[in-house]
Amino acid sequence: MKKYILLSLAVSFVILVSLAAKIIYQDTEKKISSFNSSMKYEEKKEYDNAIQSLLQNYEENKNDYLFNLRLGWLYYSKRDYSKSKTYYQRAVDIRKNSTEAMLALTLPVSKLDDWDLVQSIYQKILKIDPNNFYANLYLGQIYLNKTEYSKAKEFLEKIYELNPGSYDVNMSLGWTYYYLGKASNARELFTNVLMLSPNDSLGMKGLELTK
Repeated sequence: MKKYILLSLAVSFVILVSLAAKIIYQDTEKKISSFNSSMKYEEKKEYDNAIQSLLQNYEENKNDYLFNLRLGWLYYSKRDYSKSKTYYQRAVDIRKNSTEAMLALTLPVSKLDDWDLVQSIYQKILKIDPNNFYANLYLGQIYLNKTEYSKAKEFLEKIYELNPGSYDVNMSLGWTYYYLGKASNARELFTNVLMLSPNDSLGMKGLELTK
């Protein structure tokens, strides 16, 4: 009798494990299918259908980084910046050191004109990745636009040392040097701009001003 009970328990355990494995597999298949379906809809610019493909399975995947990251992008693509911000923020909360998600979050936040938050996000990125190209570049450009040239110089020089062949860096640092009265430094960078982008009107203007 004891052996029979033990055998029954063993069989029941195997059945339960098999059922659990089957459910997990089905959930995984459903997750992959809805995500891939969303991508196909996006290719046709059917953003509402792309979003719905994810939302119909969102509750069981609300803690999934990629689900939230993608919903942030899709809502941004259809210009619903508030919802885009919400889902990008969830992605950041799930993967707290994801500079990918933080950079994505700045997209809807900048459209909502919350520039203090944008700067705060870039600063947070730089604490994780001090040499991050985009955070340094965009912070430098923000300070350049705010006419805070010394602060702009700090970020742009750092990224120039690592990316001296970047059009954006040469242009931004060139104008920063110009406004700081460093004409010869600015001339060198505007020359680089015109080498990288022939007949660039802004580069030509900068070069002319430094003669």
